[in-house]
Amino acid sequence: SEEYIQPSRMCAVGIFFFFADSLIIAQLARDGNPEARRAFQVLAEFLAAALAHAAKLLDCGQIRVGGGLSGAWDCFGDELVQQFRANLIPVLREAVEIGPGNHDDDAGMRGAALLAQELLSS
Repeated sequence: SEEYIQPSRMCAVGIFFFFADSLIIAQLARDGNPEARRAFQVLAEFLAAALAHAAKLLDCGQIRVGGGLSGAWDCFGDELVQQFRANLIPVLREAVEIGPGNHDDDAGMRGAALLAQELLSS
């Protein structure tokens, strides 16, 4: 049977993350706010599915979740890893490592700088 994204779930989470910084939502979740906790649960579900599909296509051995979400890893990381593994084909379940990035919001800039350095040195 086919599954479709339920628009109400995506809209609610999208609006929540659109109007608030992920670290603010993380603090709300840590403080027990049910809407914030649910937002991270839904985030983990959809992000896990997307990253699992990407891992199947790209044959990568490591995935890092960076930016502001890395600072909120404690709010969704365990759920994300569990669902990520469930979405992978069996041969990839232990072959692909997933975890938080270690450069917070600087990850994009660092990646661009490393790419530029690589292109200029070749």
